[in-house]
Amino acid sequence: MLNFVGHVAVFWLLVYVVDKCMSLPVIARRVRAVYGAAKEAAGISISPCYIKLYTTRFNWLFAKAEGSRVARIWFGCGTLFGVLLFFSSVMLLCVALYKGSVGKDDEQVLTPVMPGLNLPTSDVPYYLTTLIVSALFHEAGHALAAACEMVRINGWGMFLLLVYPGAYVELHPDHLALISAQRQLRIYCAGVWHNLVLALCGLAVFFLLPTLLLPFYSRGTGAVVLYLPEDSIFSEQLSPSTVISDVNMCPVFSTDDWFNCVQKQAHAPLTGYCMPTAILKQYHLYSYADTAALQEGGRGCCPDGTQSDLCFHMLSNSPIMNMSTPYLCLAARAVVTRQLCSHPRDCKGPAACVFPSIPSSSRLIRIRHNSHNRDILYLGEARGLYSTVVLGDYNPRSSYVPLLLPIIISTQLLYLVSLSGAFALLNVVPAYALDGQWVTIALVEAWLEPCIKSQKQRTLFCNCVLFMGTFLLAANVIVSIINLVINNR
Repeated sequence: MLNFVGHVAVFWLLVYVVDKCMSLPVIARRVRAVYGAAKEAAGISISPCYIKLYTTRFNWLFAKAEGSRVARIWFGCGTLFGVLLFFSSVMLLCVALYKGSVGKDDEQVLTPVMPGLNLPTSDVPYYLTTLIVSALFHEAGHALAAACEMVRINGWGMFLLLVYPGAYVELHPDHLALISAQRQLRIYCAGVWHNLVLALCGLAVFFLLPTLLLPFYSRGTGAVVLYLPEDSIFSEQLSPSTVISDVNMCPVFSTDDWFNCVQKQAHAPLTGYCMPTAILKQYHLYSYADTAALQEGGRGCCPDGTQSDLCFHMLSNSPIMNMSTPYLCLAARAVVTRQLCSHPRDCKGPAACVFPSIPSSSRLIRIRHNSHNRDILYLGEARGLYSTVVLGDYNPRSSYVPLLLPIIISTQLLYLVSLSGAFALLNVVPAYALDGQWVTIALVEAWLEPCIKSQKQRTLFCNCVLFMGTFLLAANVIVSIINLVINNR
């Protein structure tokens, strides 16, 4: 969190210092003139922690919607869904406030996204890109709906406030005041309607992604290694594009299979291996008294300096040397290729079931893959495998196809669906400074004018609704931040 804040502070300091320095007398007059003209032509203004861009270009694109019947039907549907979201958002915030207040963190509906705290710094580009795209689609909805209702568009722009980008559209206030409340409602609901459509389109593309990428990537062949963390213990055994196909004889065809197989190893009892009795008789047997106690219940019987050997204890229907549970020092890599067992009766022929004598929370896991290196033997907690490698489902059909492209696209789509959907839902809340403020006023004017004749009373009613909606939203944000800070201590 501190690292992220430091980078943001340095960025804004450089922007502000450079902007101020370009206006100093020590700078050549020609350079100052070019810099000022460029800012003015682009409509850029800079102040502390705030950059704004305003332009009248591309207004002709919005003007194409003037008088369009298709656009009127489109934004008519947007009004219907916008009004439904208006009431749904209030109910959702009430539920979210209740669950957040009683401490049901696992069921918390509203969670603030804070870079460096609950948003990984590696995901910040996805987050910022989603905010920019969502804001542009939102404001394009307002602009197109305004043009459809013959309201003049003065201009549009974008801004960056600290770390949050956004967009806005400036409509002619007199033109907006002259149209009916129903037509105003179409304009006010158009932004959240476009965000909702954007989220649904992102969701559709996400589910169709395997089909869209089929010419370039194959699936179902295993879990593909995307990259290895810097401290990964598999850095010498695995490399990007390696395909993992098996975890302790549990077949892996996808990342879901990988997680399921690892989870199975974590919860399943310790597994043994079938070893023929004829082979075991070639090894020296140790009694319990001859072994050394290890941490968390393990036993050691191998001489010092043996890197690849491991101590096993044996279960057999015919005890050898009159020992009920003798111990043997065996080559772990040769043992794990044998049939799995939990009791000697699971083995065929004269054989014993040998179990690694390791801590109770540890597992001996064999991982098979398609690289030229030998199969991986992992000794430790099964869940520790989650942090050793990052896997994906898409295997490139050619070396020219980017390995990380599917995960980049799918991650961006997930951010687009979640943030654009949340943007639509929260922006229509009846609260000050949101689209919900103007939706509330238009709804009251359109629906309650026959019941409440006085304009002053309608204004008072709107203010009461907006005050309660603002309080509800603020309470949710405060409770969510408190829960977030408590959970991340």
